[in-house]
Amino acid sequence: MKKIVLLLLSGLVITSILIGSFGCTQTSTPTQPITLDFAHPSTPTGSVGQIDKAFWDEVERVTEGRVVANFHWAGALLKYKELITGVGEGTAQAGFSVLFYAPAELPLTQVIGLPGLTDAPDVQGRAFMELYDTFAPLQEEWTRNNVKPLYTSFIGPAILGTKKEIKSMEDLAGLRIRAGGAFIDVMTKLGATPTSIPGGETYDALAKGIVDGFTGATIGGIVPRGWHEHVSYILNPGLGLYTGGVTAINLDFWDSLPADIQRTIMDIDALSIANEIGLKVEVESVAKAIEDGVKLDVLTAQEKARWQEQGLKPVWDGWVKEMEEKGLPGSEILELYRALVKEYESDSLYQDPIKAAVGK
Repeated sequence: MKKIVLLLLSGLVITSILIGSFGCTQTSTPTQPITLDFAHPSTPTGSVGQIDKAFWDEVERVTEGRVVANFHWAGALLKYKELITGVGEGTAQAGFSVLFYAPAELPLTQVIGLPGLTDAPDVQGRAFMELYDTFAPLQEEWTRNNVKPLYTSFIGPAILGTKKEIKSMEDLAGLRIRAGGAFIDVMTKLGATPTSIPGGETYDALAKGIVDGFTGATIGGIVPRGWHEHVSYILNPGLGLYTGGVTAINLDFWDSLPADIQRTIMDIDALSIANEIGLKVEVESVAKAIEDGVKLDVLTAQEKARWQEQGLKPVWDGWVKEMEEKGLPGSEILELYRALVKEYESDSLYQDPIKAAVGK
């Protein structure tokens, strides 16, 4: 009798364990996704906004929902000048930075925004990421801010939009031109009167005649914002890129991610995403500007050489001198960056839609 009771009790215990085990399996909660707050000073409709949204949608897809980006648009969380510091301090886990807003935080990184070094955003991106991986002083300034660059965006060549037609350097004399970054110095050296006006205020400044034109902007950036509506001419003066755009992530947050997720994120071809979206927006913007009656043009080869000689080399020399006075290897990083640009330009996929539209 005792054996029967023991057997029955044993059976009940085993049954309870099995039921409990199956019950736990059925009611267990799925792993919660890793959510990051992404601070974007731009809008979701602009090319840089579209690029970041497409990249992080791809991250969510390839990680099967394990990583999700929560976007805060139009400077709602961090504005341009706050971006690097804010991401480093953890106000946001990631964000998009236009680099000329962070000269104090990232002085050596400004080398990729020096005018005239390349016209191609994909070349800039490849050269910068290799330089970051191989040049310790550059990597150290990002680490010092507790941020890591993940990928570069697509910011095309600087254009010059004006109310009067510009054919030569002399035509710039006395014109009030909205500019930013190194292009303030460039415009000064070319004879214009540069004015530093935030992007969000430029439309009104053009409409009210406060300025006669603008530079330090791209065709894909200004047409969606309507700046072209208040100029009659848009010129590609051959002065190259005017800054760089980088998506950065908080270094502590990055280090906390599982290794397989880090690998997955870095394996995504961000450069191809950026080029596809950026070039599409540029082509559409050129078509829209022409449709709205704006005349597009490029400088003659002879005039372009004059502008570059007068406006670019002095800016490079001045930047190197400024870096060296701060004890930073300005000459060395400029030389390294120019060598990488030369290496990558041979297989660049970028084709300037303004040059294509005017057939020059």
